[in-house]
Amino acid sequence: MAKVRTTLTIDEEVLRTIADKTGGRYFRATDPRALARILDEINRLEKTEIRVKEAVNYTELYATFLQPALALLLLELLLGATLLRTLP
Repeated sequence: MAKVRTTLTIDEEVLRTIADKTGGRYFRATDPRALARILDEINRLEKTEIRVKEAVNYTELYATFLQPALALLLLELLLGATLLRTLP
């Protein structure tokens, strides 16, 4: 299979303007070495420590199923002792 080489047109001026207006920086990697240098520089720039605080509120739902189950169990015991009683 033949490799197809495509050319990508990038409006670098617009990207630089966006980076300037948002307080960011514009980087362009043209080869793997340039990408490695850019990633190293970004790594040096990023010094923010991220702290995650997570709280989970649980709602117990067992009572929703426990109450009908107990009612059915009591009904079974009652009916088994009276109307649906089996004789030996």
